[in-house]
Amino acid sequence: MIFLNEEDKRVILSARKCGLMSLSHSVTALFKNKSENKSYNIGNLDPHSYFNDRSDTKVFEKTYWHDYDVTLIIREPYERYISGLRTLWHLKWLAHKELPFKEWFEYCYTRTSSIDLHNGHCSNWLYQTEDISCKSLEIVDTSNLGNWLSDNGFEPIHTHKSSKKDLYIINEYIEQHILGEVNLYLSNEFEQYNRLTLLSKGSKITP
Repeated sequence: MIFLNEEDKRVILSARKCGLMSLSHSVTALFKNKSENKSYNIGNLDPHSYFNDRSDTKVFEKTYWHDYDVTLIIREPYERYISGLRTLWHLKWLAHKELPFKEWFEYCYTRTSSIDLHNGHCSNWLYQTEDISCKSLEIVDTSNLGNWLSDNGFEPIHTHKSSKKDLYIINEYIEQHILGEVNLYLSNEFEQYNRLTLLSKGSKITP
């Protein structure tokens, strides 16, 4: 998702399950939410915006924000994936009815033949940030998002917290049935997440 301050040439880039709702409720007095504006598609890293093969979508262009100060909101990939599954389960994604997690997931997985269920809440996205071109790059992990919001004069809102019971059920299923497949799927995300985490250590980076 894109939150843009055009006057100051600043942009916040995030994705589903990376503090998106908290940002939407806190930064929009200064940053305009441009995520649904098709003219910004090639500057949008959120897979939900262009995951489907539509003629009006474009692949992310890494030089799109070359003259902007970019704040990139990231989240530990496995944690994000689990949270994404919980959201889709709660929304009855594809099944359209309440089911135990095991039945719901196996139904959706059979229909999509994809570990991300063809949905942006679980789709990889961090791999796209490698070699992104920008004036400066600030990395903010969601574990520190509340502090970042407060430090920058925004209300540190935390919305849509996932049920710990639901997360336990999902994690238990994955560990028992598809852990190897999930780890393989997230391997590129972990590589980039670890690189960004080590690179930034909470400071601004000038490429």
